Amino acid sequence: MKTIAIVDADSCIYQAAWQQNSIESALENYKHLISKNWIDPCWADENIVYCGNTDRDNFRYKLCPDYKSNRKSLPHDARLFKPLMEKIAEVELAIPAVGMEADDLVRIKAEELRSVEDVVTTIVHIDKDLDCIAGMHYNPRHKDFYSVDEDQADFHYWSQILKGDPTDNLPGLPRVGEKTAKKMLNGVPMERRKSKVYAAYRAKYGRSDWEQKLLETANGIHILRHEEDFFEIGSVR
Repeated sequence: MKTIAIVDADSCIYQAAWQQNSIESALENYKHLISKNWIDPCWADENIVYCGNTDRDNFRYKLCPDYKSNRKSLPHDARLFKPLMEKIAEVELAIPAVGMEADDLVRIKAEELRSVEDVVTTIVHIDKDLDCIAGMHYNPRHKDFYSVDEDQADFHYWSQILKGDPTDNLPGLPRVGEKTAKKMLNGVPMERRKSKVYAAYRAKYGRSDWEQKLLETANGIHILRHEEDFFEIGSVR
């Protein structure tokens, strides 16, 4: 049995850059943190580390014009975050995302390895968005291993589309937060959640606008399973 850790390193890079005075010191800090806190606890036979990119080369900006438009400039203490990310990609300490985000690369790899015999993966991250992936997860912030089954992953996915994500400027349904989204989906079988979410959008926005409103959120929430796996009305998760 081979174990593989699939790592979304963006948050580690941000932490490593915090209050550093040079790229050199930030890079050494990253090497220490990614090894000690993110990779070593998994005891994996292989580690695959992904990071984002420093520009707007991300399909979500084309599909969701307001995506992350509410983000403020990085604080002064994190001014080396983007230069550090570029350096990490340059020296091949992480694989950079092209045209997408690190989240997408993580899920694409996880889906690719799912069918490989005698391979077990652990998704290493602190981003709740990746809980849409069934399998073993490790959260370095909380030093917590946890398992997500297919039903839990599906429930998480559709609840996110209902409530949106204010940090990424994805609206969701008005006045629907975490608790309300879960209440709306509780007891709904996995195969009926999509129609439940679609019906909620139709009820709120009417027949002429509901699809566009749904797409404004879903295109940003949806994490790719393969390179052409964009969200479409009528498509499955």
